[in-house]
Amino acid sequence: MCWPKHQIGLICSLFWLGWCVTLLWVPRLGDVYGRKWMIAYNNFVSFVLYIATMYAPNVYVLGAVLFTWGIFNSCRTNIAFMYMLELMPKKQQNLIGTIWNCFEGSINLFATYWFMKISLNWYWFVAIGLIF
Repeated sequence: MCWPKHQIGLICSLFWLGWCVTLLWVPRLGDVYGRKWMIAYNNFVSFVLYIATMYAPNVYVLGAVLFTWGIFNSCRTNIAFMYMLELMPKKQQNLIGTIWNCFEGSINLFATYWFMKISLNWYWFVAIGLIF
């Protein structure tokens, strides 16, 4: 609330910029090096970045963390989704993929509702995501 609006918009945009920068080449790494190990490495790095987001000392560090997190989000959304579908029986892939995408999209809707109606305190909302 104390930061200028352009800085708030910048840190949110840095996540998406990091994701866009890697969309064309990171999914290919899952094909080359194996999806399982890419996902395991990504989960560890994302956990560290998640903690760093909660304790970033200033807006510049937070921007760097979110940009890096956006880079690793390509692995989470693209490689993990394909790996999940490969593990499913062929006849259930459409149903599971649809449920996955609906759930992932509903997270943003839930977050919007949380901040509009329940609380403006972000700490506990983020802590719930860390647990799950």
